[in-house]
Amino acid sequence: MKLKNAGYYIVLFIILTGAITTSLFIVNSCSEEPKNANNIVIAQEESSSSSQTSNSEDEKFSSNDPALIVQNQYRKIAKANLPSVVHITSLVEQEVPSLPFFFPFFGNLPQDPSQKRKVEVFGSGFIISKEGHILTNYHVVNNVKDLRVRLMDGSEFEGKVLGTDQDLDVAVIKINPAGKILPVVKLGDSDSLEIGDIIFAIGNPFGLDGTFTQGIVSAKGRTSLGINQYENFIQIDAAINPGNSGGPLLNIKGEVVGINDAIYSQTGNYAGVGFAIPINIVKKNLNDLIAGKPIEYGYLGVSVMPMDNDKAEYYGLKQPTGVIVVSVEPNSPASKAGVKNLDVILTYNGKKINNAGELSFYIKDSKPNEKVTLQVLRKVEGKVKTINLTVIIEKRQSSNLSQQKPDNWLGVLVGDLDDSLKEKYKQWGVTFGVVVLAISNKSPAAQLGIAEGDVIYQINDYEIKSAEQFYQVLDKVKTTKKIVILINRRGSSLMLTIGR
Repeated sequence: MKLKNAGYYIVLFIILTGAITTSLFIVNSCSEEPKNANNIVIAQEESSSSSQTSNSEDEKFSSNDPALIVQNQYRKIAKANLPSVVHITSLVEQEVPSLPFFFPFFGNLPQDPSQKRKVEVFGSGFIISKEGHILTNYHVVNNVKDLRVRLMDGSEFEGKVLGTDQDLDVAVIKINPAGKILPVVKLGDSDSLEIGDIIFAIGNPFGLDGTFTQGIVSAKGRTSLGINQYENFIQIDAAINPGNSGGPLLNIKGEVVGINDAIYSQTGNYAGVGFAIPINIVKKNLNDLIAGKPIEYGYLGVSVMPMDNDKAEYYGLKQPTGVIVVSVEPNSPASKAGVKNLDVILTYNGKKINNAGELSFYIKDSKPNEKVTLQVLRKVEGKVKTINLTVIIEKRQSSNLSQQKPDNWLGVLVGDLDDSLKEKYKQWGVTFGVVVLAISNKSPAAQLGIAEGDVIYQINDYEIKSAEQFYQVLDKVKTTKKIVILINRRGSSLMLTIGR
């Protein structure tokens, strides 16, 4: 997997107290050394003695000075939004597998795969209604107990999870304000963001409440990162760290334009690359989340591959653009609309397609029964023509995956290859195995790059013939020093290795 091979890790911004309490204690202890206290006093005295010089320097600044105007705007944004950001704590029972790619972030936790332990988790959230609705990340509140919400003024409330979506990694929780007037954020327009725009992040990194940091939008539309199933991230360089999960990303007007979600890091801490979920995606599905309804995602029914220079030349393109259709599912919206293998999808409802991740995002972002237009490049008898196809998007069939959750250490849900699936997969040489139906976000399977639709046909020396056998074998091998998983992915054989 690209992220793993590069030596980087996607890190979620929740804190497990067992992993960081010691570090925080050391910091506090050091700050209490008498020598440090004396240094602080001396510094204060020196600062006081030079106050007249500082005042005279301040007089040189005009109230219209650009630096002061910007600083005052920063202050206004912080003052207006800090009270709306909350500190979320909960207890979660975790099973920590002994896998090397967890070491940088979870290195202090017990590494026995069979051992479970209750840990306290910290995260962030922000108030979106006077009635006490709070937005945060799914991974902050997933499978937690004793959910507590603390406001900036120190008041504390019991929290209740109303709705969640794992694919998007968002959740809505609610507190009962009991007559208390709650400060509420203003939701902005994430589509209006441009690269280079000034942004702000608020959260509770390392449990430090109300931390306010500033940066810029580094990139937009980041997909295929392996963080969530539904990705279209805003990339930022504002400092965010463990504990920032679920906190707001603000624009220069002080409006929420995203939910801080993950960082790209070798150490598990800030490295200048962070990712936030665009708020427009969340707003579109907010009513369903509040009502506890599952979010309905669109379904097209195609598999695609990226365009490169050689393939672009074949299609007569001056540069690589679009994605190439490699398979069309029978009776799918794409099939009904006339999409064919080797078609090049150039645009989706007028939006240019640069990679598979973008297409996947646009499809999922469409609602069932919505009509969309695909601009397709098709080569017929040596001639290339561009055609427009109207597709009626259907509801994604989840096979009740919202009710079925991977509950094994690998983090995968698999199903048997029934006759219809065998017919579909035989074109790729699949004769036995189990098909991957779902993957838990941030699980070992996700880190390895296992994808939905993969066929797992062998683990170590065990050939996998059924879902029941798969789970039995998974339980047998979890304590072995090396685990080898063989996968068929659309005719390509992959060997994934887990070592201790």
